[in-house]
Amino acid sequence: MRFETLLNLRFNMIIFIPLIVVSLSFIGIIAFTAYKLPYLRELPDIYVKKEKFKKVLAFFKKAGEFKIFKDFSFESFLQKSILKLKILSLKTENRTASWLQKLREKKEKGKPEAKKKQDNYWKGVKTYKKKRKEAKTSSPR
Repeated sequence: MRFETLLNLRFNMIIFIPLIVVSLSFIGIIAFTAYKLPYLRELPDIYVKKEKFKKVLAFFKKAGEFKIFKDFSFESFLQKSILKLKILSLKTENRTASWLQKLREKKEKGKPEAKKKQDNYWKGVKTYKKKRKEAKTSSPR
């Protein structure tokens, strides 16, 4: 990989990772609130002393009346979230596998020159051994 590509990839990851963390945190807050919504509706008014909190409690009571919150299943939400996370990890794994394949292909393209050099090396070693053997047999001791 070229340096510009690596720099661009690092820059994208610097932006991408905090975005994922913030998104998952926001989704977790929404899921937790939706999960605890029935309990929030059942809170007695004795705990609410200020006007602001009465408005918030009234909002949650009204929000709890919507069908989406009555039929909310935390288990199905968790299952869907984990499935999406699995798909994301498989896509990431596929992307890294393609990068590895490209690197291997690039290495193979540059390999014939190195292979020729290596073949010449071993041919040179064979000829050296033959010459040395011939020199030993021809020279008297």
